Amino acid sequence: MERAENWYSVIRYCPDKLKGETINVGVILNNFDKQEVYYRLLSVSNIKLKALLQDSNSLELYKVYTDYLNYYFEESIQNQDIFFSSSIDAFYTNLKDIFPKGMTLTEPTFALTEDSEKLFNQLMDIYIGKVFLKENEKSKTNVKQYVRNAFSERSLINHKIKTNARINPIKNKELISFQVDFVYKNGVVNLMQVAPSKDNLHNWFNKLNTLVENYNSDSVYHVLMDDNIEEYPDKTFIEMIEYLRERTSTEQFRIVNIRSQNFIDLCEKIEQTGKYVSDFESELNVS
Repeated sequence: MERAENWYSVIRYCPDKLKGETINVGVILNNFDKQEVYYRLLSVSNIKLKALLQDSNSLELYKVYTDYLNYYFEESIQNQDIFFSSSIDAFYTNLKDIFPKGMTLTEPTFALTEDSEKLFNQLMDIYIGKVFLKENEKSKTNVKQYVRNAFSERSLINHKIKTNARINPIKNKELISFQVDFVYKNGVVNLMQVAPSKDNLHNWFNKLNTLVENYNSDSVYHVLMDDNIEEYPDKTFIEMIEYLRERTSTEQFRIVNIRSQNFIDLCEKIEQTGKYVSDFESELNVS
């Protein structure tokens, strides 16, 4: 396999200029050849942050900053915006311009690798520290990015899969709408949601439960996650899944490990049996 050109920067946070204490909170890596971007920011609950941000106001401000950046990154990837710029200087200049106060990027560093994801994980270990990168802190954004890349490689996005569909689950209540990560149809509507981060657990559950209770009763729901459900460390999440399963059938509510054969089978099923987005989009109660 040929090695590709990659550029990466470390994301740093300095909450107080007077104290001057700076902490590495994430990494962003861009493979310009393959148009792939990998990034991750530590969640507000990480113990590494609590040593620096010792009061609730500081932690809440950090959460606001990282929520904003994760949203910006995700939207930019979806829209193939600055993340796919061919200019390294433009890419990092644009990033620096949108970073909140106290958040900075190190100067971009060049690397050649056959496996950008492996390199990214190694960089996270080096600059963030393995002890702070437990499996149960995998971010929703990275899982969604992985799934989107997998779908894109098969040319399914906007072809047989609609992304970020904003669905109105309750009839005659147009102001109540929820965004669904991925939607496809193969006779019935399939709604695919990425498993939530710990910080967004209850909000995610409330939205999905509303969809299950009010949307098309024939719809199939897929929860995409980077773990086996039995290994998921958050017992609250497991109880939520059990509750949702009880309100549907086994065939209607499915847990899919994105690293498993089940996910590959799902991709192949969409390829073989999925309808074109242009043929089913008008049937959805979406905006």
